[in-house]
Order: sequence, then C-alpha cells, then structure tokens
Amino acid sequence: MGYTPPDPPPFGWLGIVLSVASLYMVLLVYANQRRDDELAELREQLTLELALLNEQKTAKVISLLEEFRRDIPIMDNREDPQAKAMAQPVEPERVVEAIRETRARAERLDTSGA
Repeated sequence: MGYTPPDPPPFGWLGIVLSVASLYMVLLVYANQRRDDELAELREQLTLELALLNEQKTAKVISLLEEFRRDIPIMDNREDPQAKAMAQPVEPERVVEAIRETRARAERLDTSGA
C-alpha cells in the first residue's frame, strides 16, 4: 500500500505496550477494589455503632416506661422479667467479642469445608 507499518511483524513493541497497558489496568482495578473494601468496612462499623446506639436508646425507653408504670398508683406493681432484661443495655465489648467468635467459627468452617 506504500507505507511502512510502525511495528512490523512479529509485533514485538506492540506486545510490550499492550502488556504494560494491561498491567496498568490491573493496578487500577486492584486499587479501586481495595478502596471499596475499606469503605465497606467503615460502613459496617458505622452500622454496628448505630445499632448499638439504637439498642441503648431502646433500653433506656423501656427502663423509663417500667419506672413510670411502677410510679402510677392505679397500676398493679408486678415483676416483668422480660422488660427487666430488655431494659439492660448491651455491652459493646460483648458484641464485638461475639462478632469475632462468629467470624472465627465461619473461617474454621470455610477452611474445613474447602
């Protein structure tokens, strides 16, 4: 056709350029995936903190309702063990420990089943 190709066969330079470009794309994908994983972990932590805060608020409301019920003279004073148990706020350390135990158990199951 009258022109010289920039990289005649066996396309040595073209292969190198494509390899470098694919390596660059792999690194970009890996960096984005790592960032997404970090954001997902932060979202999980925030969700756990909000759940603990909501649980503490609910425990306080139940505690106040039980106190209000005891203070009303027209209500019978009775023991409600379920309300008493629900009025106790959960300890965040116990929740974190339970999560760690559950993850460890899941990892043991994954390794034994694989």
